[in-house]
Amino acid sequence: MATEWIERYLSSAKQLSALDTTNTAWQGEVAFGYHNLGALAYESGYIDTAQQHFERGLAQLEHLQSVSGELIYRTEIADALSFLGDIATDRGALTQSLEYHQSSVAAVRDLYDQDPKNTSHQRLLAQYLTVASEAEAVLGNASKAEELVREAVTHYDQLTDIDPSNLWLATSRLNALVKHGYLMLAGRRWEGVERLLPAVLDELGILTNSGHLDRDVHAISTDAHLLRAHMLGMQSDHARALDYLSKAQANLSAMSEKGWENPRWRGKQAQVYLLRAEYQAATQDIAGANQSLAMAGETLNHVQEVSDPHYLLDPLARYLYQRDRSDEARQVVAVLEERKYVPLIPWPAL
Repeated sequence: MATEWIERYLSSAKQLSALDTTNTAWQGEVAFGYHNLGALAYESGYIDTAQQHFERGLAQLEHLQSVSGELIYRTEIADALSFLGDIATDRGALTQSLEYHQSSVAAVRDLYDQDPKNTSHQRLLAQYLTVASEAEAVLGNASKAEELVREAVTHYDQLTDIDPSNLWLATSRLNALVKHGYLMLAGRRWEGVERLLPAVLDELGILTNSGHLDRDVHAISTDAHLLRAHMLGMQSDHARALDYLSKAQANLSAMSEKGWENPRWRGKQAQVYLLRAEYQAATQDIAGANQSLAMAGETLNHVQEVSDPHYLLDPLARYLYQRDRSDEARQVVAVLEERKYVPLIPWPAL
């Protein structure tokens, strides 16, 4: 229904724009229509259609900016670039994804630098810095990734001081902090993770107890508990690590019940099962480990090495390794290496 309404709106905007090609307002509505169709298509999993809409909307916005000579279209341009970066990630084009996300940061930074007191521009800058940090991290650029996420956290701290009751700011800040935690984990900087995680988990608990149980809160909570489990596992505290995996699993189950499953959800689910199998084996629970591995296999049943994104192929490679299928695991890793993907958690000795 929403798609049909936007398509009708876009058709009307195109007709009005054609009648007066100098009317930038109607041309802007055309770009708006394309962008919203792209967002709906992407949310529904139709990434080819989404890419077409975003590219058309972006071309329209860039034309308008060129004609007007003003920066008022930069926020919409940055949003389109960020979506195109996400689509490139889903296609496995990680270098292209980084280029899109770098461009989205640059577009908003221009606006922020002109007016640092504009909190709307600062919020967008923090948002795109966080996403760009992740794009840098999956290509192995850890120092740059940390630089960007630190800057994002600084902006979020300033913004939450101004508006402490803003739920979106609170969850976005926690998301950036957790991503920073993973970068510290990759560098085995345990003390940094230990300083960061308790406060993050406490704040997530407050949001949860207050009834703020949207998809973002569940996803961030899952990542935070996975981070804690990873660190405890690396420190050989497998029993406690399993407790945190149970908490991550509870979040994933709640998301599934609400119909919030998607490919990234599947990747997280597989991670939980794989870590559970590893830690159960370490605590001599062989039957439990075998069951967890079987569930990981079910979760990854439809993954195809050629086309799927890194957040599915990474757990697939680890699953194949744990199943003593090292040759197949090496084939998956080779696909990821061709994409220049670098895991935050190193591969096992394949």
